[in-house]
Amino acid sequence: MLDAGMDKLISLKEFTDASNGYLVNDDCVVGAEVFVCKEKRAAKAEFLSMSYYSFTYKHVWNVENFSKLDAKLDSEPFTVGNKKWKIVLHPKGESHGKGTHISLFLALAEPEILPPRSKTCAEFSLRIVYPMNSKTNHCQKGTTRKG
Repeated sequence: MLDAGMDKLISLKEFTDASNGYLVNDDCVVGAEVFVCKEKRAAKAEFLSMSYYSFTYKHVWNVENFSKLDAKLDSEPFTVGNKKWKIVLHPKGESHGKGTHISLFLALAEPEILPPRSKTCAEFSLRIVYPMNSKTNHCQKGTTRKG
């Protein structure tokens, strides 16, 4: 799988309600925390050895003019470990959330450059940040795996 996330992160009604504070002056803040385990495999006869190198990164994305967005929007790519990632926002939803929810995903920015049989595993949290005070942010945690 090259991307993972939530097709029903938060309802459009809840998100656009000014009293909830997620959308301020038609802008919102989206955050991602990505933890990547890089697997190296070396097969020798019937033995398999693995070593793991961990990388953690937090990315903040300011989305402006939310009400004017129609189609999906990608964040600028950011690097975690040796791979480029991006946040993908569907302002009017995707799949089961189409027309009713905001959909938010984490994706590899350049999946076409992955070597054959490569494996990437990432644990992540995606958030719509509540900028007005310390109210709990809307958050989705997940795992994405390629290979």
